Parts: sequence; C-alpha cells; structure tokens
Amino acid sequence: MAAAISVVLALSAAVASHVCVRNVQGRARQATFVVAMGCLGLSFYFGRALGGLWTGVYTLLSIYFLACMMTPWLALAWERYHAR
Repeated sequence: MAAAISVVLALSAAVASHVCVRNVQGRARQATFVVAMGCLGLSFYFGRALGGLWTGVYTLLSIYFLACMMTPWLALAWERYHAR
C-alpha cells in the first residue's frame, strides 16, 4: 500500500509541477510549486516500501522525471482532442 501511495504522490508532484510552470501566475505559482515539492518529499518518505531509502528515491525520481516529460504531450493531446 505504501508503494502505491508513493508512486501516486510522485505522479501528482509531476502534474503539479506542470501546472505550476504552464498555467499559474504570481503567488499561486509559488504555492503550487511548494505543493509539488511537498508531494515529492512525501513520496520519498513512503518510498522506503520500494526496497529501501535510496532504491525508493531513485525509483521515484525516475517516475517523476518520466511523468514530467509526458505531461506536456498529454496536455497537447488533450487540447487537440477538445479542439475538434
């Protein structure tokens, strides 16, 4: 259960990072960034269930970076789908 929570938190941190960079301005951008990094930190805490502290951190960082690379493409596909 903790492993699933840590992966979901890492994915939500990636989505919050994307929203922070693309859609939010001003103080809300800072707040969104704090939420994103808080989710990432919590995912590291629960990541011990993935085989230890450093194994969990490296796994979750790779999930986070992969999701950060995928979110702009998913947003583009979403916009094109709804533009029809």
